[in-house]
Amino acid sequence: MLALTDNDEYTSHNSNGGSKSRIQADANDRENIRNKLATCIDPLDPVSHPPGRLINVASGGISPASANVDDSVLLGGKLMTKYREGWPQSFHRPLSKPTVTMSASRKKVTVDGVSAFDTSLIFSRVLCLQKVRDIDMNDVLGYELSGVPPSMFEGTGEMRITKSKSTLKTNLQMELTDRQSLHPDAIVVDGCAILWVVPWPTHGLVQDFIKKMFDHIIRHLHIADTYLIFDRYYDDSIKEITRTSRAGTNASRQHQLSMSTPLPPKNVCLTVTKNKVQLIALICVHLRLWCDQLPQNGRLLVVTGSEPTPIEISDGIIRERPDLRTTHEEADVIITQQVVHLANAGENSIRVLSDDTDVFVLLLHFYHICQLTCNLMMAGTSTGRKCTDIRATAAKHAPIIKDVLPAHVLSGCDTVSSMYGIGKGTVIRVLQTKSLDKLGNTDQNNDAILLQCMAFIAACYGYPNETDMSSLRFKVWTNKMANHKINAAPKLKVLPPTKEAFEQHVRRAHLQAAVWRGALDSDPPDLNPQHFGWHMNLDINKLEPIALPAEVSPAPESVLKMIKCGCSSSQPCKTARCSCATARISCSVFCACHGESDCENPQTHFCTREALE
Repeated sequence: MLALTDNDEYTSHNSNGGSKSRIQADANDRENIRNKLATCIDPLDPVSHPPGRLINVASGGISPASANVDDSVLLGGKLMTKYREGWPQSFHRPLSKPTVTMSASRKKVTVDGVSAFDTSLIFSRVLCLQKVRDIDMNDVLGYELSGVPPSMFEGTGEMRITKSKSTLKTNLQMELTDRQSLHPDAIVVDGCAILWVVPWPTHGLVQDFIKKMFDHIIRHLHIADTYLIFDRYYDDSIKEITRTSRAGTNASRQHQLSMSTPLPPKNVCLTVTKNKVQLIALICVHLRLWCDQLPQNGRLLVVTGSEPTPIEISDGIIRERPDLRTTHEEADVIITQQVVHLANAGENSIRVLSDDTDVFVLLLHFYHICQLTCNLMMAGTSTGRKCTDIRATAAKHAPIIKDVLPAHVLSGCDTVSSMYGIGKGTVIRVLQTKSLDKLGNTDQNNDAILLQCMAFIAACYGYPNETDMSSLRFKVWTNKMANHKINAAPKLKVLPPTKEAFEQHVRRAHLQAAVWRGALDSDPPDLNPQHFGWHMNLDINKLEPIALPAEVSPAPESVLKMIKCGCSSSQPCKTARCSCATARISCSVFCACHGESDCENPQTHFCTREALE
C-alpha cells in the first residue's frame, strides 16, 4: 500500500532493476490500481462495512449466511490433513470443494438436504444415466434439472438481463433528421441520462459538475419550456437488483457529497445508488437556489425530483405543480405522464430527450391508446442528426402497437429476465399473430394471463399451437437432438423454462406491465411484489426474483434416487453395491460419500466431464 501511495519513492528504489519502459509500465499499473481502489469500498475502513458480514469491496455485495470463503484457510487445512492421511491412494483421488463463495450461494440446488453449486450437475448426470437406464425424457424435462432455470438465469444465479432492448426500437422506429422535425414547444428531459453526457470535471468539486449541469439546462430553456425528470429510489424496489448489478461491474464506494467536496469518479457517482441520490438532490436544491440565474424569458422549467409534486420555475418565481403530482418511481413512467399532459394541454410539438428503449415503448403505447395527434419526437441525449417520429411509428405499426408494451416486458426488461435465444426481433414477428392484451391488466384472471403468455412464448420458440410448457420443452429438446449437425447434447439453457419457473416469470412481467399501463395514474397500482415473483432476501434486505418455488423439486424423485448412492463404509463405492458405479456414473455431492477423496468409484468426476464436453 505504501508503494501505491508514494509513486516517486517506489520508482526511485526500483529504477536500477529494469528499463525505462518497464518502470513506466509499473507506474501505469500502480495508477490503475489506485484508480480502481478509489471506486471500491475502502478495505481498510471497517467502519464503512456491514457489521458481522463479509462484503465484496469491488461490487458492494453482502454475503449470505451460507458463504464461508473467509474460512477457506481453515477448510484447506482440513483437506490437506485428510489428503496426507490417505497417502498414497489420495494422490489419485479428487478433492472436495467445501468453500462456498458469494456467487455460488445464489445458484445452489438441494437434494435430500445436500446442496450443490454446479447448476449443470443434475442435467449432466441425467445424460449419463440415459445411456444405461431407461429414462422417460418427456417426464424428466418437466423439471428444471437445475437450481435455477438456465434459460432465464445466468450461471451466477442472477437474472438473465436482455442485451437486445435497442433491437426493438431499431426495428420499429421511423426516423427523421433534425431539419425535418418541427421546433419544439416543450422539451422533456430524462435527467438521469443527462448526467452521463454533461462533461465530467476530472479534478474538481461537486459544485463544478452541478454548474455544468445548470448550464446544460439553460441551453434547453433558450429553446423551449423544459421538463427535467429524475428517477426516484425507493426502499424495497424491484429495480434495486438491476441497479446493484450494474454498479457491481463499475464501483461500490459510497461518499458523503456536498457542494464543496471533491467530485468522485463518474462511475462511482452514477452507478452507486446512494451517491447518485445525493447528486440528484443537490442538483434539485440548487436549481431552486439559483432560480434567478435562469433565463428570464417567460419559459418554464419544471423539475421532478424525489418529492411527489414537481416544482415549476419561471422568471425567478417558484411554485408547485399539483397537476403533475405522482408517486411513480421510474423516470420512464413520469416522462410519459408529463408528455401526455402536455399533449392534452394543447402543445403542438413535443421533444423527448432519452436513449431508453423503455421510454420509446411507453411513448408509443400511450400515443396510440390516448389517440394523440401532436408532433412527438424522441431524440438521444447526446447531439445527433436523427430523431424518432413517434406519430409516424405508431401509424405504421398500428395493428401491433397495443401489444408492444406487454411483449417488451415479457421478453425482458430491467425487472424481468430475458429467455436465452429469444430476441426482440423474434418477439416483433410473433406479434403479427399473437396478442398479449391480458398481461398487465389487473382485471384479468391469473390463469388466463398465464395461458396467453404461454401461447406467446411457445410461438417464439417456433410452436405456435403449443400451450403446455412441459410439452414445449420436450419438443424443443427433440428438435435439437434430431439435428444431425450437432455432436453433443444441447445445453440446458436453450430449452424453455418449466411451467413453475415460467409462472414466476409471468408474475414479474404482469407486475411491471401493470405499473407501465398505469403510467397516467398519480400512483402505481397497489400490488405487493412478494405476490408477483419476488421475495425479500433478509440477508441483504433486498427483493430478489424467485427462480423456482422452494417446494418444487429440481428433478423427478426416481431420477434423484438414481443419481446418488448410499455408500458410507470406510472404503465407499468399492463394490458392485454402489448404484453410481453400477450405472457407470461418477459420484457427486448428493451421494453419501459426497464424491470426495475416499470414494472408490473409478468413474468419479469422469462421466460428468465427458457429458459436459
